[in-house]
Amino acid sequence: VLEINTIDDPLNNKAESLGNAINSAFDEVYPVISPDGKTLYFDRKVHPDNIGTQKNDDIWLSRFTGAGWTIAENIGPPLNNENHNFICSISPDGNTALVGNSYLPAAAQGTGVSMARKTESGWAIPQPVKINAFQNLNQYNEFSLSADGAVLLMSLETSSGNGLLDLYVSFRQSNNTYSQPMSLGRQLNTAGMEMTPFLAADNKTLYFSSNGFPGFGNQDIFMTRRLDNSWTNWSEPQNMGSEVNTPEWDVYYSIDARGELSLIHIS
Repeated sequence: VLEINTIDDPLNNKAESLGNAINSAFDEVYPVISPDGKTLYFDRKVHPDNIGTQKNDDIWLSRFTGAGWTIAENIGPPLNNENHNFICSISPDGNTALVGNSYLPAAAQGTGVSMARKTESGWAIPQPVKINAFQNLNQYNEFSLSADGAVLLMSLETSSGNGLLDLYVSFRQSNNTYSQPMSLGRQLNTAGMEMTPFLAADNKTLYFSSNGFPGFGNQDIFMTRRLDNSWTNWSEPQNMGSEVNTPEWDVYYSIDARGELSLIHIS
């Protein structure tokens, strides 16, 4: 029997449902908690209030008050349009969002990721983020942006990768493009599936989902820490344990800047 290398849940509690204000009869995925822990963004699928004729994925949000979480609301255009929309990261001030896919005219949408900025009149139309030599052979990918916007983590499947989705990093260049994705290395990437990276506020602690290490279910959440500035030297990944992981598909872990509140998608 393979031994599961576990770490105690840093929040020392069991996962619990966010309740009917957020969860519905439709699929809610990709939760992202704001650094201050007061706003939850997530992807809701095929809801009748989603924008567009196909009712594709839309970004929804809920705010935390003294009485709990508010009833989720559709964030609306321009972040939501006819295509699949989801938030990957939100800046510490809440005014910059990294959003999935390239926003093109409503009739088309490119792969990749875009940046949206909030103005006095609301969110501006997201602008594509240029990642040099970007390649993804998988229909899925996820991204996570560091708090200062200088480092972009992502899950990709490439012809030179270790297996299916692997974890990569890109760095912001002087012209505001991002460097060619570099693998985080074999300490993290396996022949299995490494996905949904989330870089914590300390810029060193990385949470991700994998089925390539011993775990409790189909996909488990793991934690690792960067040991130097190379971004290829990491501590041995540790399973977040049965307080967080289940026999199911555990993905999309995020934690607020104070380390007091974490979100996870379980299906």
